[in-house]
Parts: sequence; C-alpha cells; structure tokens
Amino acid sequence: MPPEAMSAARRFGSMFAGVMAVVGVPLAVLFGAFVVWLFGKLLDAPLGFAQAMTVMTFANIPRVLGWVVIGVQGLLGDATKPIFSYMLAPTRFLDPDTTSTLTMAIWSRFDLFTLWATVLIGIGVAVIARVPRARGFAVAALVWVVAGAFSLLQALSG
Repeated sequence: MPPEAMSAARRFGSMFAGVMAVVGVPLAVLFGAFVVWLFGKLLDAPLGFAQAMTVMTFANIPRVLGWVVIGVQGLLGDATKPIFSYMLAPTRFLDPDTTSTLTMAIWSRFDLFTLWATVLIGIGVAVIARVPRARGFAVAALVWVVAGAFSLLQALSG
C-alpha cells in the first residue's frame, strides 16, 4: 500500500474508531442487555430490562479495557497487522495470511477480555436475579454464543 493511501486509511480509521466509541458501544450494550433479558426470561432468571442494562454496562468494562490494550499495541507495533494479531486470544499465534477469516473469528471469541466480560455477565445475572450461579452462567454462555454468531456472520460476509 502506498504511503499516502496508508496515511488516509489511518485518518479514516481513527475517525471511525471515535464514532464507534460514541455510538457503537452504547448500541452494543443496549443489544446485549436485550439478549441478557431475553435469555434470562427463557432460563427462569427474572431480570428487568434496566437490570440487564446494568449487568451489560459493568460486564463490558473489561472489553473496553481490551480495546485500549489492542489500540496501544497497534500504535506501538506494526500497523499492517490485522487486529486479530493484537488480541489476547489464540488468534495471536495464528498466521493471518494462511488462516481463514472464519477461523480467526471463531478463535477471537476466546479473547481474555471477552471471556472476562462473559464471566461478569454470569455473576451479574446470578446476583441480581437471585438465581444459582449455574443459571447465571448459562445465560452468559448463550450471550457469548449469540455474539459469536454475529462475529461469524460478519466474517462470512466480509
């Protein structure tokens, strides 16, 4: 990629990241809260929607921390590497040139910060809904699977 194209791509990337931080994170929390609320109802872990929003808001703090860690690594490292190379996941050890995007998307679900957020969802559901931890973790596992399905769909479409 020519240097001027790389510079334009970085400017666009930083602008897009700023927009996503303001719009994308709240939408992700809103959608995640809906999924937590829905699976809570299905698995007899009664949560109000506001409670599900609270759980998702606190559970996503590690994910935001993960984005900061990835961003710092991207700034200090090779800018031509894909984001998968900077995640604290098995994708860090895979060759992005020979590994399919679908495989990378699957393994990226095992990112340390994503798993941390999933555990916090399970604990939050169990505590707020006053249900056994196993039921809270079942809700969290279903949320993790649904989020993974969206990652896979995005990988398939791209």
